[in-house]
Amino acid sequence: MQENSHEIKTSSHKGRSYLSDVELGMKAGLPKNKVEDVANIEIPTDVPVSLPYPTSFSMVDPYIPLPLQNLTDTDFSTDTPICTTDDDPDTLSEEISVRSSPSLEMAYHNRRSPALISDSVSSVDADALWEFYITSTARFCAVHMLPTPFVSSLVPMAISHPFLMSSLLHLSYIHQLKVFSFPEDNNARNELIISSLTGLRDALYDSTLSDSPAGLAKMSASLALATSYVVQNNLPLVEMHCVGATNVLRVIVSNLNGHRPSSELWFLTKWLTYTISLVTAGLLRDFTPSQPVIEGLDFLLSFWTTHWVEDPEANDAIDLFYGFSSHLTIVIIQILRCRFKRPSNDDLNALELALWKRQVENHYKRETSILKQKERYLVHCDEAFHAAAMLYFYIFLRPEKLESESEMLVSTIQMQVDMIDPNSRTAAALPFVMLMGSACAREDQYEYFVSRIKDIEMVCMTNIHPLLKVVSHIWSLRAQGFSVPDTFKALPDNLAYISLY
Repeated sequence: MQENSHEIKTSSHKGRSYLSDVELGMKAGLPKNKVEDVANIEIPTDVPVSLPYPTSFSMVDPYIPLPLQNLTDTDFSTDTPICTTDDDPDTLSEEISVRSSPSLEMAYHNRRSPALISDSVSSVDADALWEFYITSTARFCAVHMLPTPFVSSLVPMAISHPFLMSSLLHLSYIHQLKVFSFPEDNNARNELIISSLTGLRDALYDSTLSDSPAGLAKMSASLALATSYVVQNNLPLVEMHCVGATNVLRVIVSNLNGHRPSSELWFLTKWLTYTISLVTAGLLRDFTPSQPVIEGLDFLLSFWTTHWVEDPEANDAIDLFYGFSSHLTIVIIQILRCRFKRPSNDDLNALELALWKRQVENHYKRETSILKQKERYLVHCDEAFHAAAMLYFYIFLRPEKLESESEMLVSTIQMQVDMIDPNSRTAAALPFVMLMGSACAREDQYEYFVSRIKDIEMVCMTNIHPLLKVVSHIWSLRAQGFSVPDTFKALPDNLAYISLY
């Protein structure tokens, strides 16, 4: 048992706390009668539960009833490959990647899986949403067209866990609205939200789910919900579900007991790290993440510092989940922590040195490794992310040095972005890069960045219009004589946060 865990005395208290938070969270779109539907669901009152910290959060919190005892020491020590296909990735179509293993073939055709939750989502065609997730949404969650665990890991897992299916259908629905600009069906969205939240909550209560897929499915469902709200630019609910996923991860890690993390666990931890990092980086004016998010960043930094060498992609020039090196992930978390930790000059000097060192080392790795044609966009994405992370560091932590360093870094971003097809999946990873580059650009580079941001609109999961508004506002302030760091401090309330996922 972790020292910072504590016991909740009564499960009924947890249930009441959860449902009161659900009512608050449902303000994101549920009418009052739907809130009552959720509130009337019977909650178990006899489940003894120990909570991993952080133990409180102000929004919808289905993660409070998290049974530590349900996850055994060896639940998460298997090493199943993320991608189960031996096909040449260069020739893979989406259809082939979906049908590349018996489990995925079954998932693709199996219409009983969505039927498991059809009673609670009668206003939508669950079969159509499920197929849309497999063929489209799962591809949009990745940053390349190679086989992706958003299909090979999540689809088979969802077949056995209806609460994960509900969350993936909710994500599919939100993505479908964005892609096709459909008018939103309130009944459909309400049913999907209720099915997702109550399904996840019940799964966290359910003491029978003690196998390893169940724990991984809980974390997957949390992250699917977080991603749904990323698309909607809803910071409180994104943070809430990231905190929930972190809670689940804490339990999983505490029960590893020296066993190597599975491929699925690596995938989910990277998904969580990527989401919480870019979401937190989107706090542009007032860097005030919630305390659970701060603690989550601390935990992730500790996890990566301890387990990084065990990551199968640790020494690769590019991590195929992020689209940039895993070294950079650790540095980005450190930068974010420094924004609220008030670091010493020595800490900042060490971080700056690490940034430059990682850039040089990874450039050497890229140049000396044999990178196939299929990875060419990821090479440019990696270098662009390194430059953007350095601009972020100078803007928020070393503003006095930004002017002397920005021109070279912005030119690097422009050169690398120019090599990435704006219609490719890799381009979807660029909102953070484009913000940093456009904010620090010269006047003659401004139109280039605005044009490229518009070009990537259709491949991004998130809405890029807030990003365009921020860039425009920053440049209007620069025209008034504001320095780049000061433009971020002067952003209005409606632009103080944007999604950079």
